[in-house]
Amino acid sequence: MISIRTEKHSKGRAGEQISIPILPPLAASIEATKTGDLTYLVMKAGQPWVKESFTNWFREACRKASCPGSAHGLRKAGATRAAEGGATERQLMAIFGWSTGKMAQHYTRAADRARLARDAAQLLLPAQEQNKNSRTLGPVRERAGKPKRNQPVKKPMVPRRGLEPPRLLTTGT
Repeated sequence: MISIRTEKHSKGRAGEQISIPILPPLAASIEATKTGDLTYLVMKAGQPWVKESFTNWFREACRKASCPGSAHGLRKAGATRAAEGGATERQLMAIFGWSTGKMAQHYTRAADRARLARDAAQLLLPAQEQNKNSRTLGPVRERAGKPKRNQPVKKPMVPRRGLEPPRLLTTGT
């Protein structure tokens, strides 16, 4: 686990304490990279990065690789990926240290909108062409046929007292 206190805060409060599990790709990277005693990100000289210096270095590395990106962009990409994977607002708040749901809602709403549009688009296709793997809704209502003449009709009968469950009585019409 990585446990840190976020730097951003509001109304004079300290940043949020967050704990994040170290996932296998990060664990492999840490294992293969030189780290400091108490710091994961260190400069070539072994000193911890200053936030602003790391941000500048990362931006320059992205430019050299002809890849648009920034350190903050990684955070946004992580929140988007988690929300699209089904993370709840509370889970996003826990991972990213947000004290309110405002930022989390931004990501979950966008992910929900995309998922709902993807699922709803399948409904525009003829039934035989709809993607079998998508979660689609059934028909809005079944077409009700008219009862044929002189056939018994089942009508629910609720006792006057209202305590017993309803019974179905068959009556002729």
